[in-house]
Amino acid sequence: YSPKAFNELSAELTYQYKNQDLLYDLNTTERPFASLVPVADAATFNLLQDKVVSSHKQESAFNYYRILNKTNHVNFKLGNSYTSQRLTSGLAQVVNGNEQEITDADLNNDVDFTFSDVFAGLSYKTKWSKFTFSPAINLHYYRFANEQLGSEEEVEKVLLLPQLYGKYNFRKGHSMTLRYAANAEFTDVQNVAAGLVVQNYNRLFGGNRNLQNSWYHQVDLNYMNFNMYNFMSLYGGIQYQRRFEGITNAVTFRGLEAVDSPLNIGVANERLTGNLSFDKRFDHFKINLRAIVSESTTNNLVNDLANENRSLMQNYQASVE
Repeated sequence: YSPKAFNELSAELTYQYKNQDLLYDLNTTERPFASLVPVADAATFNLLQDKVVSSHKQESAFNYYRILNKTNHVNFKLGNSYTSQRLTSGLAQVVNGNEQEITDADLNNDVDFTFSDVFAGLSYKTKWSKFTFSPAINLHYYRFANEQLGSEEEVEKVLLLPQLYGKYNFRKGHSMTLRYAANAEFTDVQNVAAGLVVQNYNRLFGGNRNLQNSWYHQVDLNYMNFNMYNFMSLYGGIQYQRRFEGITNAVTFRGLEAVDSPLNIGVANERLTGNLSFDKRFDHFKINLRAIVSESTTNNLVNDLANENRSLMQNYQASVE
């Protein structure tokens, strides 16, 4: 909708519903999770776990664009995102064809989870000759809560998250682009449900109702050079991400069995990725070169001991057509 030539309004509304009904059927001749799950003696142990997760998600965003002149624009936005989730799970043992419910509170879940994000943003875009520059700032009010085990945990936060976009056009088809953003990331009901759930034959998972959000910086620098006269294209990019208070799994081993539980790790996780693509066409053939290199550092806990993992991935391709 454009009430005037230099003004524009837009609105977007979405709604999503999702329901998952999951049944896990475990059969084994070994007593499963002997120290955690009370089961009756049997020649074959058969456990049934039923888990139901229902989710409602609503999002709305309203934008107002003001065109100041040919090279300067302003954008105001206002919106919200609201998620409501419910998770129930239970564990039973099948003995002589009859299901016997396991009533331990640590092995059952009945959780309500809500997440709300109300935000307002302001961005400005200007162009100077071959350079385009657009800073933005976004103010968020977050509220997330979970209700389980007869009590409610609620957290409210206000975060100011900046963004930046810059692009330099050397000529048509030849440019360099920089993007930066600070982002916050929140969990969902499956990570806060405190009751243990079966993952596989020797692994259980228990949520953490006190989880906080993680937040991260991300920088992307991309280069593009496409020349239709000499049939050459060159693309390259570098992406860097540094994540704070990231959600990771703490692993506790009990013999051959393990229990995973999520927590906010106090050490930053990092990832650096570089990619390069080169194509050149000659009279009767074409050369293609590709390269991706990625290095990452991640942290978790194993039996309450800090564990740092470093990885380096390299992928190179070359072809002639």
